[in-house]
Amino acid sequence: MKIIGITGDSGVGKSTIALSLSKKLKCPFLDVDKIILSGEFLGAENKTPQVLKMKSEYFNLLIDNLANLESGISTLINNLVEGEINKLSKETDTIIVEWMFLPYLKIWQQCDTKILITTDEILRKSNAIKNKFIIEEQYDECVSIVKLDYSKFDYDYIFDNSYDQESLKNILDKF
Repeated sequence: MKIIGITGDSGVGKSTIALSLSKKLKCPFLDVDKIILSGEFLGAENKTPQVLKMKSEYFNLLIDNLANLESGISTLINNLVEGEINKLSKETDTIIVEWMFLPYLKIWQQCDTKILITTDEILRKSNAIKNKFIIEEQYDECVSIVKLDYSKFDYDYIFDNSYDQESLKNILDKF
């Protein structure tokens, strides 16, 4: 089985690229945020997306916990993702996994292809607001804070997303 891992900061287009790539390769993709936030795992009755305000100290605490593969949160998320991969592996030989924090999971080491998606910060903000994913105040309070240092991880590909068809085509053409 081949696993393609896609990572990058929030709003860089990971899900859009993963969906397009999954259509091209005719394989499923897992959005780890959706796995974690689904009512099935949290017992939540309300499946309406919630805007999460994250203070930088909480974000850093989350990163510390994910970096420690023995922590409870790291173990929980790894188990959820591995369980979904195991289910899908019976039906397909390629799976795309996408998440901002993917390099911190054990599954990252098992990825046959590791992709980092980047974009210009101003473009990322304007795209998020234009597409009504978030309002400017929320972006400034939350999204701008939650940025990872991806330089400490290795990638097979680093793609810059300009949020246009040419940018998407350039990425898909590699596969």
